[in-house]
Amino acid sequence: SLNTVKLPIDPQWKDLAMEFHGNMLNEKSIVPDAQYVGTMGEMAYAFFMRCCGLNAIYMGDESLHYDFAVMDKKIDIKTCRRDYPFAGNYELKIPAYQRFQDCDAYVFMNIYGEFIEILGYLPKHLFWDHEHGADRATGETFNGYAYKKGCRVLNAEHLIHMDEFGSYLDAQ
Repeated sequence: SLNTVKLPIDPQWKDLAMEFHGNMLNEKSIVPDAQYVGTMGEMAYAFFMRCCGLNAIYMGDESLHYDFAVMDKKIDIKTCRRDYPFAGNYELKIPAYQRFQDCDAYVFMNIYGEFIEILGYLPKHLFWDHEHGADRATGETFNGYAYKKGCRVLNAEHLIHMDEFGSYLDAQ
């Protein structure tokens, strides 16, 4: 089972995320506060990288494809909010339209209560080509869940722990 990195939410992160986005809707999102949730994940990732002594450069609006440049890698943060902490059986979803985004890896985050968990990471090609992943169509129902938009899904058990992220960044 995957061990997550659990961080308490800094009240300043909430204030900044609300100031930047409030409850603005990302035009392609199906979640009302997607930009707020995404910004919270980005701030937690930046904090984690600083704690690890790594310089993560926030791209902001300079790139619509990825959130951070770290060494020579383009990292996109994927954050979702749940009512419970990570428990092992957790489906990661990325909208199908993002399959061809220009990034190198995804870092997956979970917000619940007053905590953000960094679940782990995967190089982009492994997420989209993983033998245990599946494509879901808009409106498809699987295991009682109706998919609102076409997406790629993969169980979080296939993520790589953040302990190995430094060696991933070092690799050419």
